[in-house]
Amino acid sequence: MKNYDSQKIDQFINALQLSINSSINSITDNDADNHYSINITKQKNDTQLQYFTKIIKGHWTNQSTYLIQDTDTAFSQDFINFLLVTRLNKDNMIKIADIDSIYTLFVDKLGFFQINENNIIISNSEQLRNIIFETIKKNNFTLREISEKIGITQTALSNYKAGSDIRISSLLKILKVLDLKMILD
Repeated sequence: MKNYDSQKIDQFINALQLSINSSINSITDNDADNHYSINITKQKNDTQLQYFTKIIKGHWTNQSTYLIQDTDTAFSQDFINFLLVTRLNKDNMIKIADIDSIYTLFVDKLGFFQINENNIIISNSEQLRNIIFETIKKNNFTLREISEKIGITQTALSNYKAGSDIRISSLLKILKVLDLKMILD
């Protein structure tokens, strides 16, 4: 069982409180399993709290208690610095991960893509899907227009948008229509 000094736990709690809109009431050490529980008075639509729960492995044991399972990451100086620098703001998180790869791990857990010198670096299919549909929206295309241009049904394109897989040949056609290039490294 690993013990964390109280100063490190205080640094984590202070950094987290600065980063979320909800109020942290207490933190408790669950002795037997080396997990910590945070009691939080949640605010509605606290996006930063949602980001935190995606980055740090754990689960809600009730409406107000989040059980941290990945205490090594939560109490690491890298994560504390990440909280202090970004305040869990999406734009800040993407920028800091682009500047220092130490923080890429945290940003990747959120499914954000990083921009690096006119290239978009993606690490999973969800990020690629997000880029495609953000580009469709930005260019004011409809799903019907795109599906007709590439020769698939609008339902197939809608299913892809919702998370279903798509054939690589259809994916390549979508990228071509949107004037996007994909380079595999």
